[in-house]
Amino acid sequence: MTDKYAAWRTPAPEKKHWFAWLQRRSVHITAFALLIMALVSLCVIESRHALREAVQAASAPVDVLGEQYALILAGPVYSKNGDVIALHLSRLAETNFILAAAVFDNKGKRLGVVTQKSSVTEESPEQNQLVRLFSVKDDHGSQTGVLQITVDSARLLNDEYALLQSERAIQAGILMTGLFAGCILTAAGWRYRYYFINKMR
Repeated sequence: MTDKYAAWRTPAPEKKHWFAWLQRRSVHITAFALLIMALVSLCVIESRHALREAVQAASAPVDVLGEQYALILAGPVYSKNGDVIALHLSRLAETNFILAAAVFDNKGKRLGVVTQKSSVTEESPEQNQLVRLFSVKDDHGSQTGVLQITVDSARLLNDEYALLQSERAIQAGILMTGLFAGCILTAAGWRYRYYFINKMR
């Protein structure tokens, strides 16, 4: 015969707190892994954003020179004066980060080209070369030709690369500090978990 008072003598089940799942080691490992993934993703995004800004900032001198010489070459291109075009292109190619400069008419015929003597393949491989095009227009705004400038992007971004390296070092320091602080907080929470449980009762 079943004792009808047996249920009364059964101890009450232990009360579970709403944060009991936080005490599981699998939860700690998952949270730590997600933290690392989030920080690494943030660093990658910030690095790409900084590189994009550096490229835009470094391209500003090229845009200024291109627009200036496009205006200067408007007359010689319209009259197809090869000597004057070669003179202006030679001055443009004297800039240290410009490898070559060329002018074409609307039909694609090359009117002049100048290449730096020091712009050999070993010093500036193709992956470091950036080609920019600028429209050459007459006084009425009609396009009469195209100015093509080949830029050594590695030389152009030399200063920006140094800034990016320092910024990445700072990001790595912040990442390591965050991981170290996260480990300390996780260990402290695990060590004093019973203290917080009793505090909540």
